[in-house]
Amino acid sequence: MDFKEHFSITLAQSLGKRIETCHQDFSTVDFVAALPADFEGLEMKARVNALAEALYSTLDLPYPKAITVLLAATDAKASVDNLPLKSFPIWILSTIIETYGREHFTVSMAAIYHITQLFTGEFAIRPFIDSYPTETIALLETWASDPSDDVRRLVTEGSRSKLPWATKVAYLSDNPQVVMTLLERLKFDDAEYVRRSVANNLNDISKDHPALVISTLRQWQNESEGTIQVKNIQWIAHHALRTLCKQGNADALALLGYAQDISFALDHFRVTCQQQGDGKLLKLSYSLSILKPTAAKLMVDFAISKTNQTGKISRKVYKWSKRSALQQGQIIANDKLFDLAGNKQKDYAAGLYEVTLIANGKVIATETVEIR
Repeated sequence: MDFKEHFSITLAQSLGKRIETCHQDFSTVDFVAALPADFEGLEMKARVNALAEALYSTLDLPYPKAITVLLAATDAKASVDNLPLKSFPIWILSTIIETYGREHFTVSMAAIYHITQLFTGEFAIRPFIDSYPTETIALLETWASDPSDDVRRLVTEGSRSKLPWATKVAYLSDNPQVVMTLLERLKFDDAEYVRRSVANNLNDISKDHPALVISTLRQWQNESEGTIQVKNIQWIAHHALRTLCKQGNADALALLGYAQDISFALDHFRVTCQQQGDGKLLKLSYSLSILKPTAAKLMVDFAISKTNQTGKISRKVYKWSKRSALQQGQIIANDKLFDLAGNKQKDYAAGLYEVTLIANGKVIATETVEIR
């Protein structure tokens, strides 16, 4: 099912019936009628916004009272099946808070605290970081110690400078050290999905402040050495530095053990394009030899790039293989079939492309291939 189908007329009718149990003056029929005529032709985010606007206008209540009704509708008592409202429908409530609640800080913060434990409040909190940075960050610092995993994750996810699908907040990009203070409190969190959010936040920061992220992770590694947290910090570092590693950042790679002075000889690198039914495949192959004993690790990636008519280069790096415990004379070889047509990250049209082999962040070979 297409993701946008989670937000449908059927959902509107179900949500409306819940709200009718909490607010007798609410009309599900009016709610559905308030949706735009082209609703089913809208994409996902536009559907969410349309549902939020129609719901709020149909409620026709002052914001604090509207929030009271909406939060009551999340309770199991408002449901014919005795189940609480959670997951994707909560995004509609989140959008109402984000769009209409900026002038009601206390009410909105309490609502965000509630809904983030049902789905997520990461989108709703961003206008408040923008308008009330000091007050909101102070509240996030308090929530960093909350017993709820969901609330603690809101601290790390809501403060991401490049949160997908979310509005940009200049304060977060301009004040990375403030965000780092929040992440510092959650780097050893017991919940894996909170730590994953810490790593994703660091990856966002690394795109603007790479040295800060690298130095912070180096400090965290030192702090965790010899403790049970060492593996968790290693995982955070690998996930947080993924963008810098794809860019070939030497300091990031060295922090993960991928030294750029590793000694090896390339035996071959071959790239061919072949047709398979309606699809197109790249067949890649490489072989290299380790020249001297080394404790370093080897990470091999490949990149596909094309120069357009204006001279701009479009380049995408893909992961290939990793090796450790290397030995002198060891031969490392790999073959790979890469599905161009089925690749969801990028559309490869017909034309000439450069395919590069990358070892520990350094380009070591380049082949040109024609995709027909």
